[in-house]
Amino acid sequence: MPHLSWAGTPRDHRFASLRSRRRAVSALVVGCLVAAACTGDDTSSIDAAAEQPAADGPADSTTAPAEPVDATALEATATSDPATAPTDPPPTTESVPARCGDDVDPSGPVTITVWHGLGGHVVDRYLPGLIDRFQLAHPGILVELVKGDLQYPSGLPEFADSGSARPDVLYGSNLTVRTQAESGLFIPVEACTGGEAPPQFDDLLPAVDRLYRVDGTLWGAPYNVSTPLLMYDGNVWREAGLDPDDPPATIEELLDTARRLHAAEGVAHGLVLYNKSALWLLTETAAKEGRLLIEPANGHDGDVELVRIVTDEAVALFDELRQMKADGVVSWTRENTADEDLLQLVQPISGSGMTLHTSAALGDIFRLLDEGLPADVDVRVAPMPGPGPGATPGGGSWWLTDGQDPDRVAAAWKFVDWITQPERVAELAAYTGYIPTTRAAVDDPATVESWEAHPQMRVAYEQGEATPATPAAVGLQVGAMVEFLLAIEYGLAEVIDNGADPRTELDEAVGLATLALDAYSDR
Repeated sequence: MPHLSWAGTPRDHRFASLRSRRRAVSALVVGCLVAAACTGDDTSSIDAAAEQPAADGPADSTTAPAEPVDATALEATATSDPATAPTDPPPTTESVPARCGDDVDPSGPVTITVWHGLGGHVVDRYLPGLIDRFQLAHPGILVELVKGDLQYPSGLPEFADSGSARPDVLYGSNLTVRTQAESGLFIPVEACTGGEAPPQFDDLLPAVDRLYRVDGTLWGAPYNVSTPLLMYDGNVWREAGLDPDDPPATIEELLDTARRLHAAEGVAHGLVLYNKSALWLLTETAAKEGRLLIEPANGHDGDVELVRIVTDEAVALFDELRQMKADGVVSWTRENTADEDLLQLVQPISGSGMTLHTSAALGDIFRLLDEGLPADVDVRVAPMPGPGPGATPGGGSWWLTDGQDPDRVAAAWKFVDWITQPERVAELAAYTGYIPTTRAAVDDPATVESWEAHPQMRVAYEQGEATPATPAAVGLQVGAMVEFLLAIEYGLAEVIDNGADPRTELDEAVGLATLALDAYSDR
């Protein structure tokens, strides 16, 4: 069944039925806020997964998610007066005074607070040493590092209401770029370099540059960027009679490979999916073929007139996936909070033959292998299957908070400028699986050594390099993007995991997602 062309006639979903969807998606939103389970950046939690015992069987139950205690959370988020609505126009590079830059130093010792949303070994093994090095290079500036980001629906209102307790530097997800830029709470990093992009970003990958610009202005300083990959164990493929050097390149080939793996002795399931990877099958396919999901310009022009997600081809694909799940070809790990999909790859008898996963996990994977856990795994990665090259970048960037004490603003820029220099970006990429985003970072010895030791880590960069800087390829840039994608994710989960009708579920999911967009536009 062909899935490469998604040119079917989309429908305007502004008036789709919403009642049955609101309660379920509200539950998922509340769950994300409590458990931080639905990451929009690509933070890996494989460390937590490695410490937990594996499940006796695959996480492919068709039991519906638990009913929520509060069924109105998402509606309240979408319809209440946003706490982040600016009373004045957001700052521009022309309107912001010279409070930061190479020639602007703090007048004395100062302490800045940095909120971040990174995870895995980055938090406990990498960032502390990095902060120590920054402080040694900048006597008089102390950095307090706090785990916390604005990715979830309550994040930006909480940030706005925190007043003087706001951090000086914020790690912002790629999902919140427009919301943050239009909030009036931040200074664009271009304001610190005379209205032009900071010099370290002169040769930034075009798609990454486009991702973090709003109306032509670079707001956040790109730091950790990843792309989704196909991951599998080459040993399992060889035992199943498949060539690990010939991975699937299209969606049709992906599904065919899943069936062949499932049919082989010793492999329980051919493919493991979860909320986010199911969403990738929709969004990445559209991006690779240059098709807009939102008109005009995937929201990059600031307007939203039509959501174009549900096509006949999309319905057919997810109808096929729900049948593959019912047949045992596909296993399902729901929110995949502890990287359960990766655990299934090393337990093929009760797990799966391949998964779609963020490149950000590769560093932790190779560290586990170097430590002997698990043993005898031939880690293979391939580009995200689809109708063309490239992949939508994800990840996060560093943002400067407006309205702070001038000394803290000056010190905050020193931190952002230092941490995003090519050698630091290359170091992070080598440690994690995020990609080096500039030519200088690619040529850095840390990247060269990393790619020589683990050539698999180069694949994600090559995908990013092949991604054009077009609205379709870069992906969505809308306010309320977290809520929008959460609704779509949940609709796809209902189809694949619970066997619901794909057209009905997608229609209702897009209807609820559109409510969030409308509420943001009307703020």
